[in-house]
Amino acid sequence: MPKTPGSGSERRLSGVGISPSPKRVQSAKKKEVVSSLLVGFLQYFGTLLLFIVFFLCGFSKLTDSVIPGLHIYWRSLFDEHVVNVWQKLINDTYENFTSKQFPIVLNSDFFRKSIGSIELIGSILLIFGGKIRRDSSIMLFLIMLGAMCTHVCMDESVLFPGILAMMCSLVAATC
Repeated sequence: MPKTPGSGSERRLSGVGISPSPKRVQSAKKKEVVSSLLVGFLQYFGTLLLFIVFFLCGFSKLTDSVIPGLHIYWRSLFDEHVVNVWQKLINDTYENFTSKQFPIVLNSDFFRKSIGSIELIGSILLIFGGKIRRDSSIMLFLIMLGAMCTHVCMDESVLFPGILAMMCSLVAATC
């Protein structure tokens, strides 16, 4: 006996193939909604965390009005280590290409304030969505790559700048 259209065991055919049951469609939609909510929450939480870290670090590199001890730490770190590491990297690279010494000596205050300004501006731009957030997180990612290079040259752990770089790349990827 032939089956009548609309019977329970009949498979409906679409133009491409077999269409899923309504329960499967609803289940897939629920999973998609939960997944997008989870990604949205993680992006929001990650952006907020990056904003706080980069805002405080950038601001403390510029002034001692909020966290005086951290400003003193950044100042001594840049004076004693960071500028020396980057001056050597720049000198060696320049010398390899031109057989001459790099003619400019890096100023530690200028270097520290430049990095702090980029971090502060980048953290503020993270608040905006879309392409601005993506570009800001890419800029902060590049700053963290520089921090990782500095840590490697100083024989220190790259864990903290590495985690921040990874978070920046995840925020950029989800924008």
